[in-house]
Amino acid sequence: MASVEEALTCNVCDRSFSSLKQLSSHKQKKRHFGCSGCDSIFPSLMMLEHHKEEFEHWSDTDDDILTDSDEEDTVISEECERLL
Repeated sequence: MASVEEALTCNVCDRSFSSLKQLSSHKQKKRHFGCSGCDSIFPSLMMLEHHKEEFEHWSDTDDDILTDSDEEDTVISEECERLL
């Protein structure tokens, strides 16, 4: 499992954030959806997930997203659904 600091760091530009909500917002604004299995960068979460599915680049950290609260989970889920 990834550390809290790693989970709150953009894997494209290495910028750290204090919450998952801030990291998600950054990724959407900057279009920073990087594959943790290779160095590929994608302009959308949907394209990243398609890439991971096609090349089986899923990692343990993809399932271990850390959040501050249940409310934040809901906000992030809704944001991801809008992207898809």
